[in-house]
Amino acid sequence: MFFSTDMNIPLEFRSLLAPLLILCVGCFVWFSLYKQTTKPLAVHAKNPAHKSLDQEYIRFRHILLNWPRDKPKAAIYYLAKADRLHLLNRSLTSLRRCFLHAFDYPVIVFHETVSRDVLHGTVRTQHADIRLFFQQVQFNTPAHVNASPDNLLALKRYPIGYRHMCRFHAKQVYQQKILVGLKYAWRLDDDSLLLATINYDLFAFMDGHRLQYGYIHIWKSPSESKWTKHLWEAAKRYAKTKSIESLYFDKWTPPDVFYNNFEISALLRLHHN
Repeated sequence: MFFSTDMNIPLEFRSLLAPLLILCVGCFVWFSLYKQTTKPLAVHAKNPAHKSLDQEYIRFRHILLNWPRDKPKAAIYYLAKADRLHLLNRSLTSLRRCFLHAFDYPVIVFHETVSRDVLHGTVRTQHADIRLFFQQVQFNTPAHVNASPDNLLALKRYPIGYRHMCRFHAKQVYQQKILVGLKYAWRLDDDSLLLATINYDLFAFMDGHRLQYGYIHIWKSPSESKWTKHLWEAAKRYAKTKSIESLYFDKWTPPDVFYNNFEISALLRLHHN
């Protein structure tokens, strides 16, 4: 054993043993921690999708950090698919012509993994005059959804992809980290078209009038519509459970709904909720 024989070692050498031992142990511990911390980073860097998404997010944060003080922090967003690329291109062209040329706001395009390469390559090239940012999302069927015969029959008319889209716009989009820090978000569908020039800043108008929601028009949904079945009962129950008071909601006439393939939302309240 080392400690049973160290007394036979010359005094001047023995005085160096303790610091040398500490140094060796310290180097071993540091190297072990280094391997553990750098291994996940190496795996992450090898995934080009993760790297690309991180770059998009970092670019967007940089824009927010340098945002003009006299302009509300806002962005326009889409949920896009590669097989509907021609529709998205038309929508972006009309958006640029009718609004962005005068009021330069960033545009965020959310998409699934399968659409990544096509959207990133083609859309950014064709719309180089728009500040575009891409964000990948993943859709999973909620665990509480069952496969009953009624649900399977309904899927023929409204497939799972359509339902994922509805759920994203109603809830999941407000959980996307790239939107944190924004005051307003303007949703457009990939087939939405602006037909005339908008000669004022929509976001500044919302901000100046302290508005929380903007929409095209109200659509009178048939009372027997399956997509609004139990909606009002659920909304009233939720408001009561959360002790939410809203004179606007109390005056609302069922079964009217917002036609919301064009909507501008104040995000701070939605992020808080």
